[in-house]
Amino acid sequence: EVKTLKFRKEMKQYAVSGEHKDAYVFGTMDGIKWDKFVSQFGITKAGLPEVFILDSPERTYWQDSSVLSVADFIRSVKAGEIESRLQEKKPKNPLEEFSQLFISYMPWSLFALLTLFVVVFWLALPSSDPILPPVPSVREEEEEQESKKDK
Repeated sequence: EVKTLKFRKEMKQYAVSGEHKDAYVFGTMDGIKWDKFVSQFGITKAGLPEVFILDSPERTYWQDSSVLSVADFIRSVKAGEIESRLQEKKPKNPLEEFSQLFISYMPWSLFALLTLFVVVFWLALPSSDPILPPVPSVREEEEEQESKKDK
């Protein structure tokens, strides 16, 4: 944690007064919490903290775990010493895609899902339509005829 706090302090200082402060948007990310996300950039939990540059629209990134200083890293990228790489795009299974869509469209997706459950539950209930009289079963008809005979 001391290493992480020192890294954050350096990042903040560079973002405020660094040589390339206007060329980039700086931020930090919890690499342990977001390990799946950062793994697509070749970053592992064991190597944290690390610095990388992401060009999201171009799906390009720069990463070199041997450069630990923010200033040195940006200078190396600008000098072409660290080459750009394409962001890995892992194939997603349909369940993952559905869950990501569900989360991104909250609360509307939750409302749609609850509506679907209510409709299915309502359709599963037996009909109690007051307009249509209940159709008697064959057994009920026989019992009714026998009771009329007994009277």
